[in-house]
Amino acid sequence: KMSDRSTARIAIIGAGPAGLTLGLALAARPSLHVDIFERAADHRASAMFNPDRSYTIDITGHGVKAARYVGAAAVLDRALIPFLGLRMRLVPSISPHMKEERCKEPGWTGSRGDICSALLSELLERTRGKEGVAVHFDTEATVVNAAKGTLRVSDRSGSREASYDLVIGSDGAGSGVRSALQEQIDGFTVTSCPSLTNHATMLHLDCKAGTDSLDPRFLYILSPPPVLLVAGAICGPKGPTDPLWFCQVGLPGARRFGSVDEAVKLLTGAYGSITELCSVEAIEAFSRRESLPIGRSKECSAFHGGRVVLLGDAGAPFPPVGQGVNAAMEAATVLDTCIGLQLLGSDGGRRSPGDMLEAAAGDFTRVWGPEAAAVSTIARGLDYKAGVFLASKSALYLALGVNAVHNAKDGALSYTQTLAIERRADRCLRGIAAVSLVASMATMCIWLWRCLKFQVFTSTIISHV
Repeated sequence: KMSDRSTARIAIIGAGPAGLTLGLALAARPSLHVDIFERAADHRASAMFNPDRSYTIDITGHGVKAARYVGAAAVLDRALIPFLGLRMRLVPSISPHMKEERCKEPGWTGSRGDICSALLSELLERTRGKEGVAVHFDTEATVVNAAKGTLRVSDRSGSREASYDLVIGSDGAGSGVRSALQEQIDGFTVTSCPSLTNHATMLHLDCKAGTDSLDPRFLYILSPPPVLLVAGAICGPKGPTDPLWFCQVGLPGARRFGSVDEAVKLLTGAYGSITELCSVEAIEAFSRRESLPIGRSKECSAFHGGRVVLLGDAGAPFPPVGQGVNAAMEAATVLDTCIGLQLLGSDGGRRSPGDMLEAAAGDFTRVWGPEAAAVSTIARGLDYKAGVFLASKSALYLALGVNAVHNAKDGALSYTQTLAIERRADRCLRGIAAVSLVASMATMCIWLWRCLKFQVFTSTIISHV
């Protein structure tokens, strides 16, 4: 049952990693009551993975920082697989061996279900016997009035309206809260960015004899674009010590297979040893799966409108680049900080809770906006169509320490700093290319001049003879 306390009331729509991280942060603030609404079933009673979508999520840098901020590092240590970094074959034609790139500090890896279950367990344990935070599963919450913070809440017992001082939409890339802001708030706009044609299909690596040679603490890039194979582990039935392996197969467009042999040909062409990691049955299931578009991204004019805030993918969906959950968790801590600062500066009670939280929403847009734009730009640079060029540039930038995708895993660097580092490298590379082109043209001109001079000289000699 929802609380009717007179303290500041916050609703979080969506109990994913961002919503639960924010719930953990707000649970430490006694002046707040928080209701978290999730339309799906309790994470602890749900399947931990979906074979069609079970890509590995690594919590690194920004996510690790967020987990420590909310005091969830210990539960993630127990519930997830430790994560150390990447092992990659970026340019197999030049170097067929795996190159290892470790993160600056260890993190964790698992499925979305693994992560949500761990964060939920920590939240419920921390709030047991307290009234500050309540989680409502199998409950649909929709925004009725964004300006006033009014929701319609529907569950098995019926439907009712509830008012909040702040509503936080953490309901994913297809956010209904975002749509409500578009409809109800003047000036709030959503722009669809130019989409990449990237698509992905999941492949279960079910041959234990083969996967036993892989270390679950690493993410493996078995093949670079245009056929990107990224293999990683999630928790199995017995937990972190019993890993299940999946491989995300990325292609520069949608792909349908006419036969299993066609799928085998594609996979073995990208990574010759793939059949040592998965059975024919797994490849057959892969060939029947729908190829999902993963290149879409959107930009919102703001992350707030009225008494509503957008968090994580709800406010800034971007293509997968290993930062979706990390950025969402960090955004949750930024929003909590903005809320905390406004509550501290309450002007001796002259401002209402709603006014303070609405001001915090505006602060969040100003602080997080540049970071969200930067990580989205980094993600949109991973275009599978670029193929060999992308792989070669990635390998070069990794060697130079300026690769944005890798540096984004460093929590000591903001996303804007990470992007700026790679852009400086881009400018230097273009400058070197321009100088090389001018030098080549100058060399050619000198060679032609010498050839012409020699021809004139020989012609003069011949005429005298």
